[in-house]
Amino acid sequence: MTSFGTLFRELFKQKSKTTYLVFLIQLIAAIIFVIFGLISAGPGSYDHAMIAGVKVNALVAWILSIAGVFLGLSSIAQPVYLLMTSWRNEKINRSQTWRLVPMSNGKIYLCNTLSSFASFIYLAILQFLVALVVSGIVYLSSSDVRAGLAKGFSEIAKYHPGDNFAWLGLVAVFIAAILIGLFWYVIVSFYHFVSRAVIDFLPSANGFFIFVIRVVTLIVVIYLLGLFFNSLGNFAFDFVSAGSGNEIWYTDLLFLVADVLFGGLNYLLIEKFVEAKAN
Repeated sequence: MTSFGTLFRELFKQKSKTTYLVFLIQLIAAIIFVIFGLISAGPGSYDHAMIAGVKVNALVAWILSIAGVFLGLSSIAQPVYLLMTSWRNEKINRSQTWRLVPMSNGKIYLCNTLSSFASFIYLAILQFLVALVVSGIVYLSSSDVRAGLAKGFSEIAKYHPGDNFAWLGLVAVFIAAILIGLFWYVIVSFYHFVSRAVIDFLPSANGFFIFVIRVVTLIVVIYLLGLFFNSLGNFAFDFVSAGSGNEIWYTDLLFLVADVLFGGLNYLLIEKFVEAKAN
């Protein structure tokens, strides 16, 4: 029998190629945007660059500009990556070839989903490393920059006295982003499995009828999601007062329950109702 870890590593290795591709395109696009901006602004546009009120050399300013545009493009790269890997996920979920792996269909689904999710986190880590490296370059560029940044942070702390839970709030937001990313994969599979199970149940269906089924299924899934989040959300927020700062933790709990619930339904659907697609 193939182990869960072996299949996970193989799928992750394949999907990491997409991660590197998206990362590279994002980086190249950032460099091109900065070059065009430099051409438009003129060759001396970085001669008076400032960071934290301190002048920096043109090279540091150029690197910082690329990093800024690169991180800005993350808001496009990550959704595109989710769409690309979701499409690939669903192909694998119904592939006859992957179903030949000596493992239950449910476990193959779990490996597939978790490997895509891990590769998505890997992309976020690569993007974070770019920000970290650039921050280090800026920090080490001169003692004046370090002094200016220290002064800036002290000013921020002055306007937020006693904000002891700021870091916990950032952790909660980070966890929410992770759970929402996982939820995307789970809910796309849920819609695909439900619509596929309905179509396969019918004796015959032409292209238009299949389209209608998918649209109706989409409407039903959206309705169920709204019902789920409204019901569970109202229940959860009964235990937290507005403005207490704990709302984000209840959001984390909400998406954790959603991931487990719909992931469990997907496991059941692919085990019992979703057939492999004929090659």
